[in-house]
Amino acid sequence: MKSAGTDRRSNFIILDLPAALAAIGGNEEVLKKMAYIFYEDMPRVLEKLRKVLEDEDAALIMREAHTISGASSSLKANKLAEVAVRVEQAASRGRYSDASRLFERLGVELEKVRTALEITGILDR
Repeated sequence: MKSAGTDRRSNFIILDLPAALAAIGGNEEVLKKMAYIFYEDMPRVLEKLRKVLEDEDAALIMREAHTISGASSSLKANKLAEVAVRVEQAASRGRYSDASRLFERLGVELEKVRTALEITGILDR
């Protein structure tokens, strides 16, 4: 199984499928289930994050960003996870404008991951 593309600007692998597979003991069916749940749930989580960013609710921003970070990390979508952590950190410091700016990057990175899941065949759509 190959890694799914790189982001040339940052030199990050968008989705490190071999590492994700190794982390779950090589069970490709489990990886497919995880990817499906991620693919289906992340747009909803991102929308919730957008709403709580508008309300400038640090605790809820941190919770939603943490959800994105955790799910992304489990699939080894490391750039997406990194941006989510940065949103979480900005909210913890009350830096809502920074968190909102980073939110835009989350959307871009999420789309890259979703596309990578599609083109690698991990998702049987």
